[in-house]
Order: sequence, then structure tokens, then C-alpha cells
Amino acid sequence: MLLFIIVIVVIILLIGLSLINLSDDHSSCIYDSISQQSYIYVDNINSIKNIQKSLNNQDNIYSIKNDSLYFHDKIIKKLLLCDKNNMKFMNNKYGVKILS
Repeated sequence: MLLFIIVIVVIILLIGLSLINLSDDHSSCIYDSISQQSYIYVDNINSIKNIQKSLNNQDNIYSIKNDSLYFHDKIIKKLLLCDKNNMKFMNNKYGVKILS
């Protein structure tokens, strides 16, 4: 009987945790001054800040070419232009909120 109760409690906890977004990821529009375009990026706050800082400094650590994000000239992710519809799509797809 005790084992049954423990199993039920564990199942309830797992269901509860799956419904809660434990991710610290957010969506944000990152601006590329070279192309003068903004693109949606989903990741943790520190990564977003580092990418935007690199783009602002034009230090080529991160760069955007042909709607793709590059790290030291190696493609790491395709990007969508930042607009209302794309932002809704990405937030729903990744279950994140906009970084404020």
C-alpha cells in the first residue's frame, strides 16, 4: 500500500513538473547593425546578451549572414526576422516568454 501511494505521488509530481516551464530560456530580438535587421533568438539571458554585445562591437565572435547566426564563422542557427507573427510562433514553439 505504501509503495502504491509513493508511485502515485511521484506520478503527480512528474505531471506537475511537466506542466511548469522550468526553462530559463527567453525570446528576444537581436539587432544586427550591418544588415540593419532584427532577428528572433531563443536562449538564456546571458547568451542573448553576449550575442547582442558581440554584434554591437562587430568583433566577429558572433555575426549574422543570410539570416543565419554564426559563431567564429561557423553557422550555429537559422534565424527568423523579428516581427509580431514570428515572435508568437517562436514563443509557442519553445514555450518561452519575451525577454523584457
